[in-house]
Amino acid sequence: MEAKHVLVQMKDAGIEPDIDVYNNLLSGYALAAKMGDTYDLLKEMRRIGCGPNATLYTILIQSLCKHEKLEEGMRLFVEIRRNGCDVDAITYTTLISGFCK
Repeated sequence: MEAKHVLVQMKDAGIEPDIDVYNNLLSGYALAAKMGDTYDLLKEMRRIGCGPNATLYTILIQSLCKHEKLEEGMRLFVEIRRNGCDVDAITYTTLISGFCK
């Protein structure tokens, strides 16, 4: 995938990606239903200490709900809380909307 290549080039140039870069990349993976790539990148983020934030989790939950993976979305929601990430009304609304479809 081209996005992975750009990320590698970015790192090779000595520019460390920040949470915004990862959020954009993961959002693209999630929207394209490339959940394997999504979870691999989440692992990398955690490994380098750039933990996901509530915005990213909400994007992932939205994608999971869109692809009718509600149980996985709920597991991710539980993970958010377990990791001490603050959730907001948007996160709750996203999950509720997923269950109402």
